[in-house]
Amino acid sequence: MGQRNLELRSPIGRQQTDQRLKLWMEFLRISPSYGVAWDVISGKLPESQGRELVPDLPSVLRVARDFGDVWSVTLEQHWQQHSFDLFGVQLAELDLKVVHVMQAGQPTDEYQLNQQVREFATHTRREMGNPLTVLVSVPIDMNRQDLVRLFGGMLTYFKEHREDFEDELIPEPRYQISGNRHPLPSLRTLLELVYRKAGNPELTHRELAEALSINRVSLDVVRNADRSRDKADAVNVINATVSRMLKQSIAIAENAARGKYPNQSDLNIKLKEIDFRAVVRRFAGSAK
Repeated sequence: MGQRNLELRSPIGRQQTDQRLKLWMEFLRISPSYGVAWDVISGKLPESQGRELVPDLPSVLRVARDFGDVWSVTLEQHWQQHSFDLFGVQLAELDLKVVHVMQAGQPTDEYQLNQQVREFATHTRREMGNPLTVLVSVPIDMNRQDLVRLFGGMLTYFKEHREDFEDELIPEPRYQISGNRHPLPSLRTLLELVYRKAGNPELTHRELAEALSINRVSLDVVRNADRSRDKADAVNVINATVSRMLKQSIAIAENAARGKYPNQSDLNIKLKEIDFRAVVRRFAGSAK
């Protein structure tokens, strides 16, 4: 990787992963527009009908083709499969990785060994920026001093004889964080709110607020106030807060489906309400 690889050796030159990126997929899961785009891609919906539902469908289709199916895999699986191509500069720290362990006297499982080597080569090493890497067999029962001596010699030799490939450059990120308004805990709360509502659409705003400790001051008033008017005012505040947070969730999801995240700015199209039962159905359909 040439100069780019050398730059990765400096901790100062490496960027830490913004953990909010890992939630991008979660917001796509609850985006009505993204659901329509994926139905078009997977052949479940004609594109002409998709355009009627989502006027700016091409912009959502572009994102959907990049992020793919976000329902049938876990968050961690999706991150391993797509993070390097989507967010190329957000690299993992350079670190020692154990690819496979063979216990003393244990027969070699060639299939498992090949799978783990392939996983390392296609995902783990790429996430570290394709650094100069040596896969070695280490007999742990060997004398410690001899191991240290051999490792020192190996490091010296391969650094002196490295032949980096200039064409293996780290891809520029296709997607980046577009604002700092929403910290990670806030995004997690918004997602949890949507998933709880999807799990039980009959939950009231107050019940959701109780479950997630939203607007604790007003909750305390509802529980402890003597005057019914004070309680009613507090309930109105809770309802307004939860309603606003649900709208924030869909706005962030719909913007994420168009490549802007975490962004809750108004779109030129009319935002749809979240069909909470549809969120559950889509997950259930992907699990079959």
